[in-house]
Amino acid sequence: MASKKHRHPEILKAFAEQVQHCEANWSDWPCTHWPLRLEIHHVMGGAHRIDAPWNLVRLCSSAHNWVTANPIEGRVLCWWILHQRGAFDCKAIHAATRIHPAGWIGAKQSDIRLPWVADLAGVLLEVSE
Repeated sequence: MASKKHRHPEILKAFAEQVQHCEANWSDWPCTHWPLRLEIHHVMGGAHRIDAPWNLVRLCSSAHNWVTANPIEGRVLCWWILHQRGAFDCKAIHAATRIHPAGWIGAKQSDIRLPWVADLAGVLLEVSE
């Protein structure tokens, strides 16, 4: 569990007001539960669960369940969403978690089972170097 110093309800509230759609909803991933129940997902969870823009994505319950059940592909997908939004901040991620996205993706590439996620990982490797 993250320490209280990393919890910022005001950041979560502002993020929820700003992003009012499932960020994983595109032609290859249609949201299937209507009405949508939107949830905030912390990309880096556990001890790294920090309420910061570089660590938050908004997902419908279906997408949230998928990224939680598929932690490697889910993290890549969430980092891709952050990249698309302009919030993929490798320096901030590394400073806060001691995990560098390029190193993590490189170490996990052989574990990515889905070709479309592998494609996203390839792009992220290029932008995170």
